[in-house]
Amino acid sequence: MAESTIAGDYESKCSVVPMILSEGTITVTARAYSSRGLYETVATFGSELRKGDPIAYAYGEKIEYEDTKGLGMATRVSTTTGRSFRGRIVSEPRWIHAPPTSAGTYPSLDSNISNSYFRIADVELWGVTKVHAVKITTNAKNDIMVGQATSMAVSAASSYASHKICIEDTSGGSTSAGFMALTYRRKATAGTAYTNLIACPTGFTMTVVT
Repeated sequence: MAESTIAGDYESKCSVVPMILSEGTITVTARAYSSRGLYETVATFGSELRKGDPIAYAYGEKIEYEDTKGLGMATRVSTTTGRSFRGRIVSEPRWIHAPPTSAGTYPSLDSNISNSYFRIADVELWGVTKVHAVKITTNAKNDIMVGQATSMAVSAASSYASHKICIEDTSGGSTSAGFMALTYRRKATAGTAYTNLIACPTGFTMTVVT
């Protein structure tokens, strides 16, 4: 039996959101002829992602909400801790700001994010019902890692005072609500407020702290 040509992509209720693609080192060739016969800048990627590819959350990347302008980050699925399958790319990747036309390599994720040398794509997150920016009212206990689901719970008191969803970091375990962080937040002084992007998976528990 050969692979079937019968379509099997059915409508679903998962979230589709734009995400930054972490594609490794960007290598720029100053000028080359494209397939259209145009003489233009060419860029290749160390870990290229394309429409239809599976993705993982970029666990381990310490890129914060302000750095990404509110977007989460996707990378290749691998056996690396925290980089299991989370969804797939459903649009053609597109540049935010292409690298300079001078030939060279651009290996630093921090630098590429700072200079907007990256591509974004629409990503279908399987098993996620909502992606939302929340207020972190304190995170004095732990760093909040991308893809982590063991250190956040809803703060009822702060949420009602601010009239928005407020989260506190916890020590994990039974006090965690099961939210998945999509941006990183380093451990900070108690009482300091920040913004973080989270995903709410199907079946997450609404654990509340006061």
